[in-house]
Amino acid sequence: MQRIFSIIFTVSIFTVFIIAGTGCGSGPPKPAGLPELFPCKIKVIQDGVPLAGADVTLVPLAVTGTVWPVGGQTDASGIAVMRTYGEHIGAPADHYKVVVSKVEVETIVPAAMVDGEYQPAQEKLYDLVVPALGFPPTTTLQIQVVKGTVDYSVDVGGAVRTLKRQPP
Repeated sequence: MQRIFSIIFTVSIFTVFIIAGTGCGSGPPKPAGLPELFPCKIKVIQDGVPLAGADVTLVPLAVTGTVWPVGGQTDASGIAVMRTYGEHIGAPADHYKVVVSKVEVETIVPAAMVDGEYQPAQEKLYDLVVPALGFPPTTTLQIQVVKGTVDYSVDVGGAVRTLKRQPP
């Protein structure tokens, strides 16, 4: 019995060393030329309350070089942690347009097999944020990511439910 505990202890210690040695928490390798990233959290407010489940994208105001894709999705408290390339926490220092969108799908007719043939679902799509805020050319939201500032906030105004697409 003591031998079994000894083996389990040895395997456990070995596993800890392997995990520690593989760079746990170091994240994926960064792409060549990626500038320094600064932590960036954006709180999205709608009708005075945090908006959960919204997609947030940062688009540079003035494109002067490589555009690094930066975005995130708001959690239950309305906060989106910005990630560059979806993997690297933070955003390069820059002045950005903030693009915010949230879509609701309403199924009118569910997908089904009819006479052995697949019929896709018929759905209506609704924007739950003012549609203009969901496109870089029309959004009026802006932030400037700088070293030392982590928390930002944007207000998307009142709740809407604008039909975006309906079935043919």
